[in-house]
Amino acid sequence: MLCPNSGFWRAWLDREAPGSVEETTQHLANCSACHGPNAEGVPNMFPRLANDSSLQARDPTTISRIVLEGTRAPMTGERPTPSAMPAFGWKLNDTEISAVLSYLRSTHGNNAPAVSSDEVMRVRRAIAHNP
Repeated sequence: MLCPNSGFWRAWLDREAPGSVEETTQHLANCSACHGPNAEGVPNMFPRLANDSSLQARDPTTISRIVLEGTRAPMTGERPTPSAMPAFGWKLNDTEISAVLSYLRSTHGNNAPAVSSDEVMRVRRAIAHNP
């Protein structure tokens, strides 16, 4: 496995990755194991992030909150064991979350503005005050 900080990996990111090196590194390190390196998801397990309306919403509050707190899909007859996304608020700072959200909002068929670390900070603070 390649280390994201290796010279080879950094050179590949600079040349091939659709987002900035920081944005792409955050996506690969935190999202791609479930959602795939190309955000294609895994059918019946993990949703696609490519061409995703939630990621392209004008207001990034909801998607920021999902990354910070995690989420769980509802149980259905078709999927009696729902999938869940872990919270990343304990692991990633506001700059790292804004990098991964900005990457996902501007790549893989998504077309939405970047998310600032200040926007993520506001959501984090709101969650802390109203859990």
